[in-house]
Amino acid sequence: MLHPQPGWRGRTANENSVVLLVRHGEASTLLTGDLEGAGLATLLQQPRPPVDVLQVPHHGRTRIDVEGLLRWCAPRLVVSSQAAPRGGGKSPYEGGPWVFWTTYDRGAVTVRSEASELAVRGYRSGAIELPGRGP
Repeated sequence: MLHPQPGWRGRTANENSVVLLVRHGEASTLLTGDLEGAGLATLLQQPRPPVDVLQVPHHGRTRIDVEGLLRWCAPRLVVSSQAAPRGGGKSPYEGGPWVFWTTYDRGAVTVRSEASELAVRGYRSGAIELPGRGP
C-alpha cells in the first residue's frame, strides 16, 4: 500500500483513496482508485516504483497532475476505466511511449501476469503481450 501513509489525512475521500502497487514476478500494476489533489501530490513525493500497468485515477479525470503521475511511474500500459470521452478532445494519457487503453474502446480489460511478461486482453479488442522490462 503506497497511500495513504499511517497518520496521513486528506480533506476529501478522493485524497484518501487507497493506492496499491501489486507485484507478481517481475510485473507490477499500480491501482490508484479516485486519487486526486493532496493525496496525489503526496504519492508523487515517494520514490518511483517500477510500474508496468497504471490504472488511472478517477476514471480518466484530467483535473489532476496527469503529466506528473505519468512521469513518476513511467508505465508501459495505461488503462482508464471510463465512459465515452466528452468534448471530443484528446486524452492527456494518449501519445506517450506507453500503450493507452480505455474500457470505453476496449471493453473490460484483463491483465494477467505470467512470470516475466504481461498478457493484456480487451473484451472487444483482443490481446497484446507486454514483454518484461529490460535489465
